[in-house]
Amino acid sequence: MDDFYTPNKSNPISGEVLRLQLPLCDKILTNEVAGDFFLPDYQPEIKRLLRVTATVQPPSHYIGGGSAEFSGTVDFCIIYAGNDGGLYCFPASSDYTFRTSLEAGADFDLHDGPVCYALCEPEAVSGRVGGPRRLSVKCRLRSRVRAYGSYVMEEKRRGALPDGCGEERLWRESEVSVSAYGMSEPFVVSDEILPEGEIDMGDEWRIVSGDAQVMVGEVTCSNGRVGCRGDVMLKLLMQHDGTAADPICVWRKLPFDKEIIMDGATIGGEAAVNGCCTELNLSMAEGKVLCEAEIVLQAGAQARETVAYTTDWYATGAESSCNTSELIVPRALRCINGNVTQSESWSMEESGLAADARVIDVAGQATVERVSVERGRYVISGHGRYTLVTVLPDGEMMAKDIECPWRYVVDGPAADGIILHHEGQARVLSARVRMDGKRSVIDAEIGVCLRLWSEEPIRVVSGMTVGERIEQRAGESVLCYPSREDTLWSVGKRYGVGVHALVKKNRLNDEKRADDKRSLADVRVIGI
Repeated sequence: MDDFYTPNKSNPISGEVLRLQLPLCDKILTNEVAGDFFLPDYQPEIKRLLRVTATVQPPSHYIGGGSAEFSGTVDFCIIYAGNDGGLYCFPASSDYTFRTSLEAGADFDLHDGPVCYALCEPEAVSGRVGGPRRLSVKCRLRSRVRAYGSYVMEEKRRGALPDGCGEERLWRESEVSVSAYGMSEPFVVSDEILPEGEIDMGDEWRIVSGDAQVMVGEVTCSNGRVGCRGDVMLKLLMQHDGTAADPICVWRKLPFDKEIIMDGATIGGEAAVNGCCTELNLSMAEGKVLCEAEIVLQAGAQARETVAYTTDWYATGAESSCNTSELIVPRALRCINGNVTQSESWSMEESGLAADARVIDVAGQATVERVSVERGRYVISGHGRYTLVTVLPDGEMMAKDIECPWRYVVDGPAADGIILHHEGQARVLSARVRMDGKRSVIDAEIGVCLRLWSEEPIRVVSGMTVGERIEQRAGESVLCYPSREDTLWSVGKRYGVGVHALVKKNRLNDEKRADDKRSLADVRVIGI
């Protein structure tokens, strides 16, 4: 018999309980983070503000009272030209906090481990000089807040089944996504950097600034754990104070191997992992640069799970009707941890820079703007925004912003004809400028960390109402002439007769699903 329906029962259960994970919050919030700062006495005064970049530290969160509160820190890296003609960096930080309601319905069980997190990134950063040693910085923070909860639906039957009556239940299966989120404990990656062959380091060399970006290259999921391997992309901007030479950049890769302990991670699942440098300590000693980078990893995992639910329900031998609800369930597609190379060229005239200007540093920020499906592949596109610091022959320093589109194509499960949903981030891991003839070229590496899913509706029975017994006179024979739209299930439900009884009485083929139109193929009449 068809495994997707329950045959008659003389003492049937009152109902089944459906439990699955569903979204209970998906919001995009913006707020402003600002701060006023004063340079320490040991740094030169500001001649020109060149660049301000922001790094958002992963927020901690608290759930209670039907809302979630998030708090964290934004670290600013302020690059400026000093009044002595040198290039300098001033680090600063400001705190941020925001709150949002979770708006969980009565069908959500918030005691069953809700998953809640926020992905925060800077949208726009600006700085203003208020005096020789005074700076004001503003950052517009964009945060995507997501929460998942355990949705519980108990099928309820209203009215008692008359004696001798039973019930029929039609089942379906659907693949749904189960999501999890976790954050690693802070860990330190350290190294001693010997810039031999690049510079002859002496006492007159100083570190202008340091930057550390996390590139995750390999992710594996097991029960309760997510393993991550990758590199910390370290960039040092250094300047020799004894000469008029331009500052130089020193690059290094610092490998790491780390596990994230995370409830909800499972074998066979996938995770999108990004990382953030929470603290970078740099010092010079004996011709070396001593580096310690404290790193925190964030992982968003998803796994596929098959759930069975009741899609129709009726009583046998009695009048009945059922109530249904439509649920929108997520379906996991894939997680992406990758990187793409971007190379764009331009002439100085096109970018508005002086023809004799030299580019001495570049920093970038990347955004994900669209994910689509083209010819069966996922296409991720966005823009990279780069700030170039240049110097003129007379030593005057300037800054210029350039924007370039990027595109990343990856394989994945078939997704034609569906609406894609995504969350995650893209970051500029490294960026360099080189000269190619009379044109300047930006070579950048962009790290992409994304989780992709789709959504589909399912129709679920929430309850059945039982009415009066269906009386049949002795010796009465009822015949049904099924239409093209009828199925074995629809005929049984219409007359309140069990599917098994119809199959046995009419010697029908029971190899098809009871609700399949082919279940009554070539059947012209059915005895009820």
